Amino acid sequence: MRSCACLLAVMLAVGALAAPVAKPIGNEVWLNHLLPLPKQVKIEGVVTVRAAAVAVRTAANATDVELQAAKEIEAALAGTPPIPPASAGATSAPPPAPPATGGGTAAAGPGKVKPQFEITLGRCDEKGRLEGKVIPEAATLAKKPNSDQAYCIAPAGKSKLVITALDPKGLYYGALTVAQLVAAGRAISGPSTVTLPLVRVVDWPDLSERGVWGGYAV
Repeated sequence: MRSCACLLAVMLAVGALAAPVAKPIGNEVWLNHLLPLPKQVKIEGVVTVRAAAVAVRTAANATDVELQAAKEIEAALAGTPPIPPASAGATSAPPPAPPATGGGTAAAGPGKVKPQFEITLGRCDEKGRLEGKVIPEAATLAKKPNSDQAYCIAPAGKSKLVITALDPKGLYYGALTVAQLVAAGRAISGPSTVTLPLVRVVDWPDLSERGVWGGYAV
């Protein structure tokens, strides 16, 4: 009887060592991937979904810069390198994207997969309204320095992130921030999943020339 008890204790100990340990994801994991660090950032939680089930949606009247912003996020979801600007001499303005047909929803990855999470990009008005809804953080953008480059990111429930700005340039910079977080989430998760932070961000540049962001000049 004693030998059986000892054997059972050994088996339980080995099983405990072999079992995966779920480690909480601290805020520093996300903040360490953000360059430059936004002025205001708060992480309210995380979700893990299939990377192919994340939809990136732009407004129907999206500009080429906004479509390019969406492509930056889609590239991060696919695990591909960031899309370089059209010319190495780009400084203050984001690189233009090739003409695309309209806006709408585009799921990351091949094939048609029912979206489990949505990332929406769109310009708001000076009162912070986007598609008829007021985003409180966006209502402060008009008063920020260099407001044309300011942006905000806000969760809408647990299955959606909204990136908004007054100008396409600000929207592009917001997309770069989300793309960095997505890349970090791909590294944290398995090969086919992505962990996404439910993050609130308000950011703006102190200087009109932002310099290097994400490995190239913008």
